[in-house]
Amino acid sequence: LMAAFCYMRSNMHDESLDAIDRYLALNPGSKDIDYAYYMKGVNYFNQISDVQRDQSISYVALKSFNEVINRFSESDYAKDATEKVKIINDRLAGKELNIAMQYQIDHQWVAAINRYNNITANFGQTRYAAEALHRLVEIYLTIGLVQQAEKYAATLGYNYPDSYWYKASYELINQELKKNS
Repeated sequence: LMAAFCYMRSNMHDESLDAIDRYLALNPGSKDIDYAYYMKGVNYFNQISDVQRDQSISYVALKSFNEVINRFSESDYAKDATEKVKIINDRLAGKELNIAMQYQIDHQWVAAINRYNNITANFGQTRYAAEALHRLVEIYLTIGLVQQAEKYAATLGYNYPDSYWYKASYELINQELKKNS
């Protein structure tokens, strides 16, 4: 485990992961097995790049930390793994938002709606959920489905009443109502 730790600290992630896998294979009943699984997740976590890039390593890190949380819930490492899962979910939601916004810019409404709904369904606890709801309001107003836009604006107001995104959605709905009256 110390070799795996040293490799990890030297950003030699493949070597660290190999050392961890050897340790896990040779010591399945070790008292430090929770740390080994945690360190595996940290190796992947340290390799996560910004939201503009491929996030496949984020999913691997998420899986590793969820294993720590599920298998070793009483471990000291489960709490930190839970915090890292929140960070990873935030990254994944950011990536999803970037893709959805590009679809919205390209007027690919269905694809954008699906991506924004994915954020609200799977990443509702991230900082991107309120913006996703606002973008849904924008799209539905753009395509003329005012009732659908009002539904998302109401959801936004219920969950994020003090957010910038709720105020922006409220203004859009009011503009649409004035235009149609």
